[in-house]
Amino acid sequence: MRRIPARRALPLLGLLLAGACRAASAPATPDPLAAQATPVRIAATPKDDFADLAPFGVAVGTARIVALDEQTHGGHEEFVLKTRLLRYLHERLGFDVLVLESGFFDVGELEQAGQLKARIADLAPGNIFFMVSKSAEGQAMLRYVDSTRGTEHPLTLVGMDSQHSGNLSRSELLPQLATFLGRYGSPAPSSPDWPGFAATVAELVALHPAPPSPADLAAFDRIGAQLGRELAADHAPKSEIGSAGWWRRVVVDLQAQEQQLWIAPKGNARDQAMGDNIVWIAEHLAPGQRMVVWGHAIHLMHDAPDAAAPPFAGTVVHRRFGADYHVAHLTGLAGRYLAYTTLEPRDIPAAAPGTLEARLAQQPGDALFLAPPASAAADAPAARFSDYQPLGSLPGRGVNWESTFFIRQLTPVTMALH
Repeated sequence: MRRIPARRALPLLGLLLAGACRAASAPATPDPLAAQATPVRIAATPKDDFADLAPFGVAVGTARIVALDEQTHGGHEEFVLKTRLLRYLHERLGFDVLVLESGFFDVGELEQAGQLKARIADLAPGNIFFMVSKSAEGQAMLRYVDSTRGTEHPLTLVGMDSQHSGNLSRSELLPQLATFLGRYGSPAPSSPDWPGFAATVAELVALHPAPPSPADLAAFDRIGAQLGRELAADHAPKSEIGSAGWWRRVVVDLQAQEQQLWIAPKGNARDQAMGDNIVWIAEHLAPGQRMVVWGHAIHLMHDAPDAAAPPFAGTVVHRRFGADYHVAHLTGLAGRYLAYTTLEPRDIPAAAPGTLEARLAQQPGDALFLAPPASAAADAPAARFSDYQPLGSLPGRGVNWESTFFIRQLTPVTMALH
């Protein structure tokens, strides 16, 4: 075998090593799914032109209701990006109603105060879900809502949650309902069942885990059924906060809260009522207006695992509005978030190979936008979409949501208020 002279061996060895390094670092065949994604900014700039969000606007099209979901209530980048998406939808696409995953009654009260020039960001703690009202990121979003007051296109704030537990629910809901029914001419407040109804409402808004007495529960059910019939029979053309139609939703919400808290916790009465609230808001409180819905993916995604399963709130809305309901799903690859149940940071588990997040990670960028698939199931890889855990075997993209926003690294939100 011919020997290579030493003076030539070192350069040749260098060439061989360089070639090996290039081969090792050469990118694999580009993932066709990741190749469709386009980079987006997470945070708004002082004079944001939203140019990078144009593909999202195309995907939204003429949809009337756009839901901005989140994997968890505690991701800083999720909240910041969602606030930027809210601004884009409001300032450029004419969405003038914001529906929050928070109590229907409480937020209704705050909206009325906001119309009288009160600052919702200041009133929100204790009345809007605490991960929004007490985090620095949620407060920034609420301050944006406040900044639209007095403009030609103010954002109307509405709550969708059937679970009433804010300070206003605890202090004002029952007295205001009794006052309204007295003016309305309902005999319910003078009924012998009213004390039992009132006692049960007090237990509900306090979220007491143990139900009241069977007698009080029975009185609650009788008064609730009576009010449902009375208020449903009111066909006044104008629906607004404090109208008969609005109070009917409050009563239905309380009935759903009773089911969810004490009778059938796994029956998903809360989601059914939340979805019905969104539909009522769209059809009665804000008819013809474009709406943004802000909440957790577990509520806003659509299509339950099977037709007989209890529906998600998004399923209720999707069944009513079809393609006019567009879900933008936010998901992250790695990092940490603040668990709302413990207020402790929690690690995001690694994305399994072949999942949506793992495939999108092949594309560079801190955040990416992926438009809806042409076919609902053609390229819908499994995804994590409930507190960064898979939900059964549901594929996600194109089936449970339309647009996708991918965030490479998450950090926890900052709780600014106690």
